[in-house]
Amino acid sequence: MQVFGALRRVPFVKFLPSILIFVALCAGVPALSADVIKIDPALNGESQIGREWLEPKIILQSLEQKILAALPSPEPKAVEAFLKSEENRLLLARWYLLESAGTEAFEEVMKKLSDRRLIFQLMSEPDWIEGYLYTAEPKHADVFLELILAIAKSDPEMAKDPMARKIATAAAGEFSRHNWRREQPKYAVRRYNFFYESWKAGKLNAVFDELDYWDMRVVCGWKGDNDFGNYESLVWARDNVKLSEAGYASGSEIHQLNYRLWNKAGDSVHSGDYYAPFRKFFSRGKEVNMEALSYEVGAVCGGISHYGVTGAVANGVPAITMGEPGHCAFATRVNGVWRDNNSISFRRSAHWNLLGENSWAFLHLTQALFENKKATQQSFRKAALAKLFSKKENRKAAAALYSQALAQQPLNYIVWCDYSEYAKAQKAKGGTWMKMNNRLIDALAEKFPDACATALRKLVYPQLLPLLKTDEKKIELFAKFFTAVKTHGPATWAMEDFWDFQKNALGTEAQAKYVETARKALAGKKDYEKIFSDWAAGNPRKKD
Repeated sequence: MQVFGALRRVPFVKFLPSILIFVALCAGVPALSADVIKIDPALNGESQIGREWLEPKIILQSLEQKILAALPSPEPKAVEAFLKSEENRLLLARWYLLESAGTEAFEEVMKKLSDRRLIFQLMSEPDWIEGYLYTAEPKHADVFLELILAIAKSDPEMAKDPMARKIATAAAGEFSRHNWRREQPKYAVRRYNFFYESWKAGKLNAVFDELDYWDMRVVCGWKGDNDFGNYESLVWARDNVKLSEAGYASGSEIHQLNYRLWNKAGDSVHSGDYYAPFRKFFSRGKEVNMEALSYEVGAVCGGISHYGVTGAVANGVPAITMGEPGHCAFATRVNGVWRDNNSISFRRSAHWNLLGENSWAFLHLTQALFENKKATQQSFRKAALAKLFSKKENRKAAAALYSQALAQQPLNYIVWCDYSEYAKAQKAKGGTWMKMNNRLIDALAEKFPDACATALRKLVYPQLLPLLKTDEKKIELFAKFFTAVKTHGPATWAMEDFWDFQKNALGTEAQAKYVETARKALAGKKDYEKIFSDWAAGNPRKKD
């Protein structure tokens, strides 16, 4: 002890633990845990674990150098070999998190901390850091870090329990992604507390135990800016809306509210007075228990749907609300399949999504995407590598890596969007866009035609159509989609809107040929033939 006490006064030895950790992180060796290097807080009043992250610009550059040195070529075999290494995957994840947060914002987060061990842990556990990065676009990643740290401060157990970390990541990930109550982290902390304490007490449906990082977001990310999502509403729903998993999708079981356009005092639901006389009886501080209030007073479609979803998610079952023309519906997942409820129209707009699109088809696409976790994670990793090579202006490598990412998981719409933005920035030529058109059709047209049409309309057509010199070429392009589709996919969809878009992209004289070409391609396809004929005759289905 006397020898150690003497060495402690040597400056180099004093900072040796941080130097060792920095070298380990940048070199890609297995991460050292907080238990491996013991540091006496008496050195300077705080633990030095995580101190190296105070200089994120230097770390970002070092990570880039290490990754590029370990991956000298974007050839598929080299990429696969690179990603087989856990150390390399961690290097890439650390780089992607720093790049997403921004080094300046990351540095500001670090400066606020006296103990940075949790950041070190996040950066050292593949399942945790990838569970955040590869389940949605890491928007506002700096806010995510602030919320994770706030949660850890409120509950030290979070760092020790994998389930706690998953719940915390889902809550912080959704609150940061939506930028909910950014200046009030207590709401994300309370969301975590509700689900973790409920889970420990055995009060949640057994399906909650099986949730992965992505669908944990559905449950723990339920409307952080809405009274149906506040702590009081969730507690009441958990304790009073107890059903089986299938029960939350059953109209006879979950429709527990009285449908009332006017309350007992005669106030319209469309006025601000409908709930006003009763709020004080269902309030605790500034929070209103909307689940109990709507149960007692009544509601119309919006309240009924929000009540149903709150009941489901408060008990650990994935569910979301959806907008329809003049109406509000909801959907609940049962045995991995999304089922609509309280619905009156196929024109649905999901109020929650991970892919940036809110149609019914995209909800089913999301489910299919993340069911193949291995391929999807690998796809995200390759896309992250593409971003790095793009940053280094290695265009050939970036394009090759995006192509590999999409070959790995053709359903990854997030990567399709990234690749489209990259190609647009590089002013890609017609051949690139035509190839993207064809690959999208191969990937999506058969099972998710609605999602395919959206992708073509938003990601490809704006760039490709101006490059096609004649209307005949455009009709040939449009016909590829009609030839590929077989059924309407998860449900019928607003195909008339897509036909309108295509038809209006042509000159007047070419429109008749377009109609006949599409009619021939869709002949015999029962989900399309009659709807197309009615549309072509000027009798499309109503939009409301």
